[in-house]
Amino acid sequence: MRVTFLSSVFIFFSLLSNGQNPDIDKLSKEINQHPQQDSYRVNRLNKIAEIGNNILPDDERMKLVDEALQISRSIKYSVGEGFALLNLAITGRNRFTREERDSLILQADSIAKKSGDKELEGFVLLRLGLSKRFGNENEKA
Repeated sequence: MRVTFLSSVFIFFSLLSNGQNPDIDKLSKEINQHPQQDSYRVNRLNKIAEIGNNILPDDERMKLVDEALQISRSIKYSVGEGFALLNLAITGRNRFTREERDSLILQADSIAKKSGDKELEGFVLLRLGLSKRFGNENEKA
């Protein structure tokens, strides 16, 4: 719990210092005020990671994604886990091979199908298409 609080404070201040996106600032404040390990927190961590794709450094986003993934799994929040896996695939673009990223996306796809969450299904399809497009497999996208 103490580690989560300290990471929340770190995330809050690092994101606040960027000051580049009011949505990120708002979500960071919400996370800072909500230390509980629940779906509310997971959704905001995932949203910051998504919005911050080209704004925040990958290391900061990776911390957000890792926390969202850990909480999602511990509370058995499959939709949150699916979004965290998608964010991990995106954030890990310089850390993972294309095959590893695609594997993360396919795990998210499996979760989306089992849960029936249409938003997650849509994001999975978008990410699969982008992965294929930028993997020089345009004809399969």
